[in-house]
Amino acid sequence: MSPAEKVARETDAELITVGGSLSSTRNDDAGVTRPVLVFAPILRFPDELRAKPIDGEVVVQFRVTEKGRVDASTMQVLQSGHELFTAAVRNVLPRFRFEPARSSAPESKPQPAWVQFRAQFNARN
Repeated sequence: MSPAEKVARETDAELITVGGSLSSTRNDDAGVTRPVLVFAPILRFPDELRAKPIDGEVVVQFRVTEKGRVDASTMQVLQSGHELFTAAVRNVLPRFRFEPARSSAPESKPQPAWVQFRAQFNARN
């Protein structure tokens, strides 16, 4: 079991396939729906690593606000194959957009929620 899968199991996260990457979400409250990723920019392979045949993976956790934006100050690195891969993820996180988590009916108000995101970098692409 990968570290990200282990973290997902420990936090009762559900894995969702999104644009070729895996992401997982975790709720603090069982009555809250999960955020849904609606836009993820394309991650760029770091130019400094192009000459090296390095593949890598980064798993981060962050909070999605009630407006569907990433609170970049909450980003925690759970796993990283290289600091330049981590920097590539950190650089694009502010452009991610989510349908925010929502409280259960009848009010159904947007709520902040935690998300885990896995990015895979392939040197051959």
